[in-house]
Amino acid sequence: MKRNQRLIVLCFLFVSILSGCQVSKSSDTSTSADNVPEGLQVLGDVENAGDLTLCWDTLTKETVAFDGNDYTAVAADTLIEAFSPLIGVHEIAMIADDGFMVKVPYDTLKDTYIGYQEEKGWCYLSEKHPVNARVKNIREIIVISEDDSAIGKSGLNIVTQESNIHLSLGEILAGSYESIAFLDGKSNLDGLEINVMKRKKCIRLSDVLANTGSACAVSSLLIMDKEGQHDYEQVSDGYFEVENQKINYISMDQHIVIRDVYGAVINPPAVSNRDNFDDSVHYLEKGQKVVTLFLDGFSYTQYEAIKTAHPEWFLSQLASVQMATTVYKPVTNAGFAAIITGEVPAVNGVYDRSYRTVNCETIFDRAESMGLSSALIEGDIKILDIQTKTYLNTDDDGDGYTDDEVFERAKTLLESGGQPDYLLVHFHGIDDAGHDYGRFHEKTLQRIERIDGYVRQLSAMMTPDTKVIITADHGMHDTQDGGDHGDFRYEDLIVPYAID
Repeated sequence: MKRNQRLIVLCFLFVSILSGCQVSKSSDTSTSADNVPEGLQVLGDVENAGDLTLCWDTLTKETVAFDGNDYTAVAADTLIEAFSPLIGVHEIAMIADDGFMVKVPYDTLKDTYIGYQEEKGWCYLSEKHPVNARVKNIREIIVISEDDSAIGKSGLNIVTQESNIHLSLGEILAGSYESIAFLDGKSNLDGLEINVMKRKKCIRLSDVLANTGSACAVSSLLIMDKEGQHDYEQVSDGYFEVENQKINYISMDQHIVIRDVYGAVINPPAVSNRDNFDDSVHYLEKGQKVVTLFLDGFSYTQYEAIKTAHPEWFLSQLASVQMATTVYKPVTNAGFAAIITGEVPAVNGVYDRSYRTVNCETIFDRAESMGLSSALIEGDIKILDIQTKTYLNTDDDGDGYTDDEVFERAKTLLESGGQPDYLLVHFHGIDDAGHDYGRFHEKTLQRIERIDGYVRQLSAMMTPDTKVIITADHGMHDTQDGGDHGDFRYEDLIVPYAID
C-alpha cells in the first residue's frame, strides 16, 4: 500500500474512533408511552415526583449514538423541567443500581441526555462532563434545591431558639441518611411467628443538629403535621423518614409514627396562645371579668427587641410575658381560631386564610353557656364566623390603620360601664406595618409604640376584678420588601403570652 493511501486509512480510523465517543442524534418520535422503559424515578425538589413514565409521552425523544450504542434519549434539562423543579435548583444527583452516585451542576445540563439502552439501562450521555459522570443503570435522579425562600415550607424544618434548620427533600435524598429496618408487622402460621421488616430512608435528629452546628440538647419536641395535629413528645432523639416525597417522624423505639409533618420545634415553650381559652374560662369561673388584647402579628422577637430598646414601654414592663407557640399555619385565621377555641386546626377546622367557620366551641360560646356576656371589637372585616356581639371599625381618619378606631370603641365601652364579662379587642396594625416595612423598621416600631399606649390606657380603665390576657396570632419574618408570615420558622411560630 502506498504511503498516501496508508495515511488516508489511518485518518479514517482515527475519525471513526472519535465519532464513537461523541454524541450524535437523529429525530425519533416513534416511541410511545406503551413501550417506555420503566425504573427511572425523578425525586427531590420537584412538584411532580415519580417515574419517568408519568410524562414520557409528552417528551420529544431522539435516537442518540454514544459510545458505539444507540439510545432512545431525552434532553436532560427538558426531562427535569417536565417534573416541575422548585426554584433555586443548583444540581442533580444520579444514582445507579449499585449505589454509585454523581452530582452534576443544574446549569450544565444543556446539550446532555438521559438515554435508554437495553443492556445498559438508563444512562447519562454527556461529553461536557468528566467520564465518571457517565452513569449507567440509573435508578434515581434527585433534584436538589438550595433556595432560601423554601425555609419553613417544603422539606424538613426544625426550629430551635437559635436557628431555623431547613433541609430540602433533595438534600436529604442525595445526602447521608441511614437505611434502617423497621418492624412493619408480624406473620404467624401454626405457631411459627416471624417479623416483617421494612427498610426506610431516615436521618436522625441528633445528626441534623450536629451537622448544622446546633448545640441544642433535646428534651422534648413539638411536631406539627399536615393534618393539623400538634404532638408533644418527651424525647432526646428521633428519626425523620423520607417516604413518597413526604417527611415522617419515627421515635427511637419505633412506637410513635407521625406522618407527613411540617416540622418540629425543639424544646418548645410550655405555653401556647391556645391557653387563652382555658385561662379565660378559669377566671370567668372565679367570677372575674376577662379582656384578651389580641395584637395581630406581634412576634416574640419584636417583644424582645422593644424590651431591650424601650424598657419604659408598657409591654416591656410586664413581668408575666412568656414565650408561646402558635399553630401551623401561622396566619391570622388559624391563630385567631386557636386563641378563641384552645384547639389545634385538626379540631377547630381553621387551617389557613381560606377557612372562616370554627368547628368547635369558642370562648364566646362558653361564656354564653355560663350565662355571661361577651363581645368582640374588631377591625373593618369579620375574619371568623363568631357568634357574639361584634363591633366592626373602619379606618375613619384614613391613616391606613383601624387601631385608633378599635381603641376608641373599646375605651367608650369601658367608660360607659358596659364592659362584658369576656371581651376580645383585636389590633391589626403591627401586622399591617410588619408586612409593609419589616419587623424592626422604624415605622413598625412606631406602630408597636402606638398600640403599646392603647394597651396601657385600656388596662388602666378596666374594673379591678378584670384579668387581662395579651397575646398574638402569629409572628413575622423579614423579606426583601418588608415582612411576611405563614412559614414553619421561629419568627412566625413563637409569640408573646402574658396575663396581667
